Amino acid sequence: MLLDEILAAIERSHALAPSVRAVWSAKFLHPVRPGDELEIEFTVAPGGDIRFHCWIGAVEAVTGVVRSRETA
Repeated sequence: MLLDEILAAIERSHALAPSVRAVWSAKFLHPVRPGDELEIEFTVAPGGDIRFHCWIGAVEAVTGVVRSRETA
């Protein structure tokens, strides 16, 4: 569910159609609990991959890469 929300935020930010991108990799570094507020940062890497980092306050909780379904 968390990855679905991250992907939806990236799709909204980049005005992408749903299902154009897929989570290629993800690493869960810290538990995310109901009620936690996440800050999501993402950057577009050369080649079009989108790297994301999610923070709960100063603690990095999730990191990963979203890739176009055509190149996945």
